[in-house]
Amino acid sequence: MTPADIARMAREALEREVLLTPKPGLVDAANAGAHRDMDKDTFLRSAAALEPWFRVLAETGEQLASALGQMQARVFIAPGNHDWYGPGSPWQTVAWPENVH
Repeated sequence: MTPADIARMAREALEREVLLTPKPGLVDAANAGAHRDMDKDTFLRSAAALEPWFRVLAETGEQLASALGQMQARVFIAPGNHDWYGPGSPWQTVAWPENVH
């Protein structure tokens, strides 16, 4: 999976999420919920605007893996509360070298 694939899938996930209706209090296809500054159209434009930055995020992971792989030491990554490790997390989109755990 390439950084472009990850970025596209993230954008598509946002697009699908906003179309799920109803979502009381949240932006959906029917209304803006509790938001005065966003509706379905602005949400979709925001998703499109974020796509290039999702690619940068994925590329950053690849660069980090490359740099850590050049170290002659074991590296332990300890994701925390806001950078969780689980299905679909950024940590699982990177092919980590053997010295990274």
